[in-house]
Amino acid sequence: MKKILLTALLILTLIFSLTACNDENGEEGGIDLPDIIDKDPKITGVNILPEKTLAASGEEVEFTVEAVMDDDTKIDITSDIEFRADTEKITFEGNKALVGEDTLTGEEHVVIAEYRGEEEVDIDLYATIEIIPRSLGP
Repeated sequence: MKKILLTALLILTLIFSLTACNDENGEEGGIDLPDIIDKDPKITGVNILPEKTLAASGEEVEFTVEAVMDDDTKIDITSDIEFRADTEKITFEGNKALVGEDTLTGEEHVVIAEYRGEEEVDIDLYATIEIIPRSLGP
């Protein structure tokens, strides 16, 4: 059931992403919805990158989400994803996580990436940030 929901999510995300493209003049436009449907894209998976990362307090980590197509091409769908963490020690501005100064070395926090489209889809992606000591510098 989750695989069906994931596939539905990805197809919808792909459609929304491609229809929101900007043309060469920077205006919204891009690919027509019928063109996308005619191509019948097959999405085989979704990745969150990085899936696991190390960061010190005060550092910023950027996350991306990509759909993997049946021909192994990857399409960035980050703009359709909302990010949050399992703690208030990590805050997000778009897809960038800011590790708070109050995090402790050795802590591991979960990043949750959720689809934020109009369709209700019960699917989340997870990544982890492990807190490491700040380098003391030379």
